[in-house]
Parts: sequence; structure tokens; C-alpha cells
Amino acid sequence: MSEIPPPLLQPSPGEQGLATTDPLALVATTLAAWDLFIEFTSGVDPAMPVRKRSAGEAVAEMGTWPGSRTLDDMLADAKAGRVGEPTPGNAPEIPARPTSAELTAALRRSRDSLARWLESDPDWSAESLLPTPTALGPLPLLTAIHGAAYPMALIALDLAAVVGEAPADLLDTGLDALVDTTGAFAARAGVAASITARVPGRQIGTGASDGSWCTRDVSEADPQAAGPAVIADVATVLTVTAGRADVAGLYRSGSLRLHDISGLLNWVPVVETVPGLPGGAALARAGRYVGTVTTLLSKLPFGR
Repeated sequence: MSEIPPPLLQPSPGEQGLATTDPLALVATTLAAWDLFIEFTSGVDPAMPVRKRSAGEAVAEMGTWPGSRTLDDMLADAKAGRVGEPTPGNAPEIPARPTSAELTAALRRSRDSLARWLESDPDWSAESLLPTPTALGPLPLLTAIHGAAYPMALIALDLAAVVGEAPADLLDTGLDALVDTTGAFAARAGVAASITARVPGRQIGTGASDGSWCTRDVSEADPQAAGPAVIADVATVLTVTAGRADVAGLYRSGSLRLHDISGLLNWVPVVETVPGLPGGAALARAGRYVGTVTTLLSKLPFGR
């Protein structure tokens, strides 16, 4: 029986994904994603329709508004050891029809809070690994912060038809955030599993065991050694995991391919543990192999 996870995705004891690999680089990458997103959305017409809502509504969810849960709130919960439900607060006071300038200002507040934490707190690196409550369960603070790149990438894809091609670096960072946080879910659930996103030009994988997880660029490795994999372009992986694509249709057409389908089934119990992902119990009772895995892929995201 093959090792789970495979050796190149076997985490070291206590490893917590990208947040322990190089936290300073991860913060820099996350800030760069914010800058790309702000630039990409700065000229968007807020009234433009996007996926049954306006562009303004889509972009506004990434901003900081009066009443928003902020980085300071996340940090306070982490320092206090609160890992249950996020500290309750008021609903964000978002204007009914925010202007482009208001949206950009709200996004900058989100971005700048991260920059201030890095610049003003000498203990930020140690604090970055403290668990903090999120809507999808407790995650290390820096993992949760980096995770914002995933919904930003999805929103950029939504806007691309009108604004222009979404920035490739933003999509790549969104993919990394998706893979890394998926590994965190497996570690939190105590599941041994791995999964790799094999996209044009690179492959990035995560492996979890014994409550730890790693996230690594395994582009130079033999694809067969990376274990279970989802093979598609970056946009397809992002939209599939967000439940926005016909997974079975993409699989039939060859736009989405799967390697080691039986290994992908190790992720079924992980889905059961993630709050807010509907259908976990039904998925666990579903038929095996392709039918189950194609359903599973749309249940793994953390940015629904």
C-alpha cells in the first residue's frame, strides 16, 4: 500500500503549512495579492452585474467597513485563546450602493491593517501561528490572513469578462491559499491525506498527518510521486472548488483530470468537519470513485 501522504508531502512534526515555511515571504505575497486586487478592481463600475449581484457587492465583501471583523479582532481572539465562534459584532455597515472610491478605500483598509501589524508588532511572527476563530473553524492567524487571496481570485475571475484578464499572480496566490488551507482542514480533522493541484507550469501540493500539514511547490518532482492530484488550469481549479463549475462535465471533456481517485477519497472525512460546507454527510454516503470525488471537489473550499 502506498504511503499516505507520499514522502515529498510528509509534514514535519508541528509544521503548519506555508505559515511555518517562510512567514515573512507569505506576508509579502499576501500584501502583493491585495495590491493586485485593489489595482484590478479600482476602475470597476460598482453597478455592473456579476453572478446575480453587482460588482460593488462582490468587491465590498473584501473591504473593511464600520462593524467589520478586523485583523485586530482576529489577533485579540488568538491572544485570548478563543478558538470557538468569532467574537460577535455588528454587521458591517456597507453602503447600499458603494462608489468606486469607497470600495477602493475599504480594500486599502484591509490591506493596510496587515502592513501595520507587520511593521508595528515585534512579536508578529510568533503570533502568526496562534489559532484564531473563523467562520470555517479555527485556523492559524497567518493561514487565515493568507486565505483571503482565494476569494479575491474568485472575484477577479468573475470580473474578468468585463474588466479584462485577471492577474495571473493573483490567481496563483489564490490557488496556493486554497491548497494550504485545505491541508489545514485535514490536519485539524486528524486525517492523513494529500492532494496536489497540477496546473500548467507548476504543481503545488499539501499533505497532512498527525495533526501537522505541509504545503510545498513540487513542480520538479515526478507527478506520480505527488499522490492524488487535480489536473486543470488555475481558473478551473479555483472555480471547481468554489462549486461554480460542472465538475462532471469538465471531467468528461478532459478539461479536468484526476490522478489517484481512490486516494482522493481520503478527503471525505475532512469535509465532514468543516463548518458551513453543506452536504458532508450525504457525500460520505455517496457512491464511490468518480461520482464521489467530483462531488467532493466542490465541497473542499474555504471561501464559499
